[in-house]
Amino acid sequence: MSDMDMAIYTLTFNDLDYKVTRYTDKPDYVGTQVDRNWHDLGVNGPPIVVPTAETQYFDIEPHHARVDPSQSSAIPYEGVAGMIQAQHRLHCLNMLRQGLWYNWEYYRRIQHPDWSSKQEVMLGNYSLMELHTAHCVDQLRQSIMCESDLAIIPYMRDENGEGKMDFSRRKRCRNYDSLLHWHRNHSIGAELEKANGSVPYYSWTGRE
Repeated sequence: MSDMDMAIYTLTFNDLDYKVTRYTDKPDYVGTQVDRNWHDLGVNGPPIVVPTAETQYFDIEPHHARVDPSQSSAIPYEGVAGMIQAQHRLHCLNMLRQGLWYNWEYYRRIQHPDWSSKQEVMLGNYSLMELHTAHCVDQLRQSIMCESDLAIIPYMRDENGEGKMDFSRRKRCRNYDSLLHWHRNHSIGAELEKANGSVPYYSWTGRE
């Protein structure tokens, strides 16, 4: 990832204004547009290839999947196949969004791959759908606890003198657009996807 722009910039987070965003609108109101917005964040893949020369920087070991163009024309160069952690976390967050009580019936109705009847197969006491959701909850829990963000959300007084949290805080962030640009140029099948304009679904679990 040496060719990715790692510049840090300042972002002001959204305040609690009781409005939806393009990532939280109800699909019953806006249809597939909300899912297109999440897709544009890279939550649906495709996998990327970490160049062989850079695998040493990412705790990649010999048993991880090595790929090269001789295996498929969709593989851009020799390296190790994988997914970017930020996009995995967004995938998990998006899955929890889809599973919210006011969205769930919509995704069941359209038989979205994560919420289709195929996901009802039982593995012990839990369905595949439940286990996938549980995995996402725990991945996000571990990530939040690992990073243990110590930034303070201070209280402020509203127009009535009541206390409220000031969520509109500045934070130093990586440039996610730069990550997306890198992802598009280093993913498996990127050129094929550009050629046919498709929006394929890439499995994170291998069971969809």
